[in-house]
Amino acid sequence: LPSGLKIHLHGNADRIDREEEAIHIIDYKSGAKAAAQYQLTELNLESLLKKPNAVQLPVYALMYLQAHPQEEVQASILSLKKLSENPIRMKIEKQTSLNSENKDQVEKLLQELFGEMFNPDIPFKSRV
Repeated sequence: LPSGLKIHLHGNADRIDREEEAIHIIDYKSGAKAAAQYQLTELNLESLLKKPNAVQLPVYALMYLQAHPQEEVQASILSLKKLSENPIRMKIEKQTSLNSENKDQVEKLLQELFGEMFNPDIPFKSRV
């Protein structure tokens, strides 16, 4: 983070497939929110704070890209409850995948989010 704090993220994807020219990370959910809750129409902190569920898929995509920077990465939720809405794809503005060309913008936004989360000068405020 800009403050010098280092955050190490790790996680396990439920499934990773290669589809045509892209890697597709899939997270299964026993329930799921509406598709719009996983998608960001604007790439800024305010939009992300309004849709906290939209953080998960880009984080998975960025983690994969760190290990495989040459890949094109897509990510989706597959709801076991809302079958008619599957797949619920990661969407950031108009993009449905991350790659070496657009990952920096998403990474910067996540750094801003985590910077706020771990800043002791900003009091915790429930946003639920």
